[in-house]
Amino acid sequence: MEYKEGMSYSISEEKNIYEWLKTHKEYAVDVFVGDHLEIHKNTDLSYMILEYKEYLTQTDYVVSKIAEALIEGNADLVSELKEHYADVLEKRAEARRKINELEQ
Repeated sequence: MEYKEGMSYSISEEKNIYEWLKTHKEYAVDVFVGDHLEIHKNTDLSYMILEYKEYLTQTDYVVSKIAEALIEGNADLVSELKEHYADVLEKRAEARRKINELEQ
């Protein structure tokens, strides 16, 4: 199905809409009262925020690995993982900073 900007869709279409949005990143969804979704074009700003948030989502597994090692009390593994994923952790911190700047 093809979705159009400015149209309102039933919340029951949510899964299909989010699948469609994966290949149409220039669009975003607003949720409105009454359980309807509306699709709109991303502004440059909202698109940038979306990209940073997507990166955080895609790299959440790194934080989960480190947290699990920390919970298990395995300090050596925590250090090893932090060293191994240092570039990812740095990029995640930068993504969070950018999101905070852009959302102000």
